[in-house]
Amino acid sequence: LRACIDSVRRQAYQNWELCLCDDASSSPETIRTLREYEGDPRIRIRYLSVDAGISAASNAALEMAQGEFVALLDHDDELTPDALAEVVTHPKSYAPLYEVMAKSGERLNPADLSADLKGGVLDSMGRLVALPAFFSTPVLFYNKVAFRKAKLDPEQPPKTWFEMQGML
Repeated sequence: LRACIDSVRRQAYQNWELCLCDDASSSPETIRTLREYEGDPRIRIRYLSVDAGISAASNAALEMAQGEFVALLDHDDELTPDALAEVVTHPKSYAPLYEVMAKSGERLNPADLSADLKGGVLDSMGRLVALPAFFSTPVLFYNKVAFRKAKLDPEQPPKTWFEMQGML
């Protein structure tokens, strides 16, 4: 958890807000760690009284978010120092899922999603902006420009994180 939080605090882009949600952790170490960061005005922490699962905790954290962009991290994830700067400086490189799906002719009816998933993947107009699987399935993102700079073929991306590590 500490490595995750510190990876956000070390971002080159400093205009961020970190919204954390503890879903009734029984770990004293987790609670102690969260309390240490309560003094940072950029970090907002919500403590739930019951463990309602990752979707509920993610939705509770999303409810606190006030920024234009949102990224979801698990407690054991870490960001590279330039991660947020990349998203902010290249916003056209990222598109909401409803746009990507419309271009490809694929359909996914948001009404078919369960209520706990809708809160994190729909915008205020009910359009799909992220994959519901993102809450429970690892998703590998990569930067095509960085691939080219590293002399890797961005049209032949790795299919897993382990393949990515093998390419580097």
